[in-house]
Amino acid sequence: MQEFADLQHVPTWLKFLIYLGLWGLKVFAVIVGVIIALAMSGDIKSDGTVKISRGLIVRFTSGVMSSLYMGQSAIELIDAKMSISHQGTVMLLVAVFSWVLLGAVYQGFAMLRGKSLSEIGGELAAVMKAIMGIK
Repeated sequence: MQEFADLQHVPTWLKFLIYLGLWGLKVFAVIVGVIIALAMSGDIKSDGTVKISRGLIVRFTSGVMSSLYMGQSAIELIDAKMSISHQGTVMLLVAVFSWVLLGAVYQGFAMLRGKSLSEIGGELAAVMKAIMGIK
C-alpha cells in the first residue's frame, strides 16, 4: 500500500478498503474480458444463454487466473510503481485483448471448417446484443 504513503491522516482500515475496492475493479475487468472471449468461442449462444458444464467452468476459471497472471506480469514488466488505477487499466487491456485474441483464433479454426466471415460477424454481434440486453 505504498500508494497511500502520503495519506497520513487516513485510517489504515479505510486505506485497506480503498485498496481492496480498486483491486476488485481489476478482477472485474478480467471477468468482462473472459465473458467476451466465451462469447467469441461460442460458449455463450446468440440468444444470451449459457449451458454450464464442467468444461465451461474450467475455461472460465483458467481464463480469469491466466489473465490475472498475465496482467500482473505486464504491470511488473512496464513499471512496478504504477498507481492502482493505472494497474487496473493494464489488467483490463490484457484481459480483454488476450482473450479476444484467443476467441479470434477459435473463430479462425471455425472458418477453416467452413464457416464464413459474415456468419462469424453476425454471430458475434448477436451475442454482444444478447449480453447487453439490446433487442
